[in-house]
Amino acid sequence: MDITRYWSGLGFTLFDGDTEIMRGQTRRINSSSPLHVEAEGLVWAMEELSGCGFKQVRFESDCQQLVQIINSSKQWPSLEPELDTIESL
Repeated sequence: MDITRYWSGLGFTLFDGDTEIMRGQTRRINSSSPLHVEAEGLVWAMEELSGCGFKQVRFESDCQQLVQIINSSKQWPSLEPELDTIESL
């Protein structure tokens, strides 16, 4: 049995200009979709940075669909918990 198919890897890198300030990596049990994994990864990075005292951070993502969902007013019930947390952070 290949246990790697049950896990998703999450990571972020924080830069100040060209200087790397912080890096985080973790893994989680797979979510229901790749989009959920992307949203969970963003929430995790935001929580980590908030916990370290960062107040203003610009996030960038290679997941165009998640960026569009966050920037739109369209409802996504299946992502509602993650989107609520992103908004509150």
